[in-house]
Amino acid sequence: MRTLARRAELMAAILDGTRDRRELASQSSASRSTVYRGLDQLVEHDFLTESAGTYAPTTFGKLVYPEFRRYIKSFGALEDANERGILAAIPDDAPFDQTVLVEAELTTPDRCAPTAVLSDIETIVAEANDLRFFTPVVLPTFLELYCQQLFDGSLTAETVFGSDVLAWIQEEHPDKKRRLERTEAATLKRTERTLPYELGVTTDPTQRMYLVLYGDRGNIRGVVCNDTDAAVSWAETVYREYSTDATTVTPER
Repeated sequence: MRTLARRAELMAAILDGTRDRRELASQSSASRSTVYRGLDQLVEHDFLTESAGTYAPTTFGKLVYPEFRRYIKSFGALEDANERGILAAIPDDAPFDQTVLVEAELTTPDRCAPTAVLSDIETIVAEANDLRFFTPVVLPTFLELYCQQLFDGSLTAETVFGSDVLAWIQEEHPDKKRRLERTEAATLKRTERTLPYELGVTTDPTQRMYLVLYGDRGNIRGVVCNDTDAAVSWAETVYREYSTDATTVTPER
């Protein structure tokens, strides 16, 4: 692994089709002797074969290099998330997968404007035709946008709320809750489980997922947005897990 890490540029060039020893040296910013030494090391560790100054990847080299690149990308994403405090905000027992962080947009709150980190999520909701999400916290501006999208017919949504959150909506916004319960485009569910973060996923018109990570007092600690297949698939799986255990809220008579 150490050899591949040090000689990744050479390995990539060979996999891209440059096979001649002198051409590889001329294309590299490293010295000729460094390039030649690197090629010898890649041959020694069975990543390459060499014949008359021409190099080709071995089967091992072809298979291991993409895995190495994925590892480097994943490690970089984890390192970035750790430095921003994102990982520390994820409860220890919460479902999580590092694919959520690869190629993700990570934002953390600014002290002067802590809710500005939600702008990407507001855009996702505003553009979505379908939405599935669960949340342990109610943010008034998000609730307003969510209701507006549902009531004007531009959004179909299924939502899982904690019982305490539904009770708060009932107390503070009884008309909205009543209307949500009666809106065909909305499915409200109640859960007694502890929701570890806010998770949302949409696939129409484009696929996206998001996480909002909260502190113990409901303060926002970080936001993750991602549109990769792996991240969206993970989000759908986790949402289904919590949705399956939840109870559908029926309109009060």
